[in-house]
This record gives sequence, structure tokens and C-alpha cells, in this order.
Amino acid sequence: MTDEQQLRYAADQRAKQFCIDHNGALIALEEYAAEKTNFDAEMLALANALEKQGVEIVAIAADKKVDKKTMGDAIIKYALRGSVKAHQLGNLSLELGLSHPVTYITETDDQTAITRSTAMKKLMKDNIGILTNLINANILEMEGAITEFTNEKNKPKQAIEVKKATGTDLIGPLLDEIDVPRDNIGKLVHSYLPTLADEWDRVTKVGSGTGVRHLRMIVIYTDFATGVHLVHVHGSLAGAEPPPIIKYSTKTGNLRVKDVANGNYILTSTFPGYTPDVQSNIGLEADKLVRLEIKLHKIV
Repeated sequence: MTDEQQLRYAADQRAKQFCIDHNGALIALEEYAAEKTNFDAEMLALANALEKQGVEIVAIAADKKVDKKTMGDAIIKYALRGSVKAHQLGNLSLELGLSHPVTYITETDDQTAITRSTAMKKLMKDNIGILTNLINANILEMEGAITEFTNEKNKPKQAIEVKKATGTDLIGPLLDEIDVPRDNIGKLVHSYLPTLADEWDRVTKVGSGTGVRHLRMIVIYTDFATGVHLVHVHGSLAGAEPPPIIKYSTKTGNLRVKDVANGNYILTSTFPGYTPDVQSNIGLEADKLVRLEIKLHKIV
């Protein structure tokens, strides 16, 4: 493993220990069991791969810090659990619509914060029939938070920023698979168990950042002829500063890029037996989500 991959895996190990330490609280959450099962399966796959490479697996202890709350927290609390349920239902558009960081609301002017909060609340209210982990009381709580913010004009608080390390070689795809259920568990912790949220952020720290990951781009890879999702497509995202960010598509054909600097990027996608694809001038900005669908052509 590279140094960055070791940092990512260490954070995954701490996340696993967090789940053990707080199993009593987590197991009571409706959505947790499915995400924990996926997390454990991917961790086992990576452990087996590392064992074959002779890599020593060492657990690292966790520590704590202090929680903060804003009006945005009231909205994001339910959006996080809603996005997990949408992910489990395979409703990608709804998942992405609810997968905003708290800074999407807090780090903007008052009117924009109100507009965004109202839109997210409406999205949850309109889909409450399928978001079975939300109830009408949750909608009323969000409406109350929006009203209070509008009337009192509370000042937004500083939100936690996130950075994410990237990996290379064959270990990279396995680490990317782990990211999905681990991030979903983090969303559940922030939503249902706010007193444990900062502990989660700290123990899952990778490099110099903490917190819930901020999604910047999602790429869906399919076979041009059959429409079948392609697993472990190698994506190289090159910006102004080297080195490029290396990511791999997951079991559902999704490649996700989080917490990159604003700027223009070139995405080069390669997959054995297929013609390479190059996408240029991809503009990535904070609080904006870029969605690409790339159909790769099989070499005949």
C-alpha cells in the first residue's frame, strides 16, 4: 500500500472499532444493519487482500472533540438518513439531492440558506412515502427550524471541513468500495446520534481533514452496447496540480470524487478490453455536484 492508502485503511479500522464501541446505540437504527453488513464485507475483502501481500493490520485508538449545531444541522440531520434510505432503494437522484454537506446551508447568505433548507425539506416531504425512516414530526421539526432562522436571523456557525486521501494500484478499488457504507454509517451517526458525531469525525480522520464527505462528482460507467454497469473502471482525474486523483468505479458502476479543490479537470477512464475515454474541461466547485454518464466502447 502507498502511504495515503495506509492512512485511509487506518481510518477504516478506527471506524470499525467505533462501531464495536457504540454497537448498542447503532444497532437500534433501522438503516444501520445493512450498511454495517456491507462495511464488514468490504473490510474483510481488503484484509484478505492485504494478508496475501504480507501487510500487517494494526488497530488505532480513537479520540474525541466537541459538537456544534446550526439551523443547517436540523435539515442535514434528516437529509443524511434520507440519503442513506434512498441509496438502499437505488434511487440515485434522491440520494444525491439529499447528500449535501452542512456548509451547503451554513456557508452562504441568509436568504440562500433559507431557500436551500426549504428545498431540501420539501424534497423529503414529497418523498416521505418511500423514505420510511422519516416521519411527519421530522418534517415539522425542520419547518420549525427554518421559521426560527427566518425570524431570528441566527448567524451560521463554522462547519467541519473534509479532505480525503486517494489510493493507487489494486488496493484502491477495495478502499473505494469501503467508502460507500462507511460514509453512510457516518451520515447515520450525524443524524441520529449527534453526541457521537464529533467522535466519529475524529476517528475517521484521513490526513488533515474530518467529517462527512463532500461529494463533488459522480460518474456512472456502463457498457455502450449492453448498458451493463462496469466495475473497477480506473479513473484518473488530473487538475492544475499534480499528482492526479485515482479512483475506481464500485460494484454499481459508480465512481465518486469528494473534497477536491475548485478548478477544471480532465478525467481519463480506462478499463481492460475497452477504448479509453477522456472527458476534458470538467469544472468542479464547492457545493456543486457534477454528474457524468460514460458509456465505454468494447474493443472488437
